[in-house]
Amino acid sequence: TAGNHDSASRLEAPLPILEGMNVHVQGVVPRKGDEIDYDQMILPLYNKQDEVEAYCLAVPYLRQGDYPRVEATNPHAAGVKALYSELIQRAKTMKTDAQGIVAMGHLLAVKFTDDDNERSEKIIVGGLESVSIDVFKELNYTALGHIHKAQRIDGCEHVRYAGSPLSMSFAEKHYKHGVVKVVLDKGQTVAIDKIDYEPLISLMSIPENGICLPEEAIKHLEALPKRSKASENSLLDPFLEVRLVIKEPEPVIARKLD
Repeated sequence: TAGNHDSASRLEAPLPILEGMNVHVQGVVPRKGDEIDYDQMILPLYNKQDEVEAYCLAVPYLRQGDYPRVEATNPHAAGVKALYSELIQRAKTMKTDAQGIVAMGHLLAVKFTDDDNERSEKIIVGGLESVSIDVFKELNYTALGHIHKAQRIDGCEHVRYAGSPLSMSFAEKHYKHGVVKVVLDKGQTVAIDKIDYEPLISLMSIPENGICLPEEAIKHLEALPKRSKASENSLLDPFLEVRLVIKEPEPVIARKLD
C-alpha cells in the first residue's frame, strides 16, 4: 500500500506483472465513476491449504478527496473513519465465523509516541490529521505505517506500528528494529509477536555522545578500524555522522574529514 511519500500511480504501474507472483499493490483509492469502489480494497488472504483465512483491508495513504465527505469538526479524521467503517461492514458480510479481518493503514494515529530526537513525519498543528483507532479495535490485527518507531497504539496489542525495517535517522542508532508476526486461525488471533533483528548496516557517531572540535573528530576518524581486504564490501559499510562545534569558519574541514 502506498504511503504519503510514494507516487501512488507509479507503484501500481507493474501491477499486472506482480499479480502473477501473488503480489497486490494498492496505490490509489479505486473508484467506479465518482463513487469509491470499496470491494477492490478488500483482499482475501489464503492459508497453506489455499483456503481464505482472512480478509485484508488494503488501504493506502488517504489524501483529501480519497475518503467520504463528512460534516464534522475534524473532517479528515471523520472521513477516514467513515471509509474504514464502510470497508469493515462490507468485509463482515463476505466472511464466515472462521475467517478474520486485518487492516492496513498509512496514517497518524491518536496517542502515538514519537522519538524526542527525531520527528520523522510532519505533525500537523493541533493534531488535525490524527485518527482514532477505535474503528480498528474489533479487528484481528491492524498494521499501520507512517511513524517509524515500532509501538502498540493506546496499549492495544493488535493495533501497531511495526516500525521501519531500516534506520531512517541517527536517532534510531540504538533502536531495536524488527517485524511483527501475527498468527490467525479460524477467525481468531492466536499470537502477536515482535521478532527483533540486527540491520545489515549499522550507524556510528563521532563522538558517540555530544559534539567535538574538528581536530578531535579527525583523531576519532583515524582511530576507526580499516576495512580488511577479505571482507571488502562498501555496500555494508556503517553510516557515519560527525557532530562538530566550529568556533570560526573552516572552509576546508569537510575535505579533511573526507
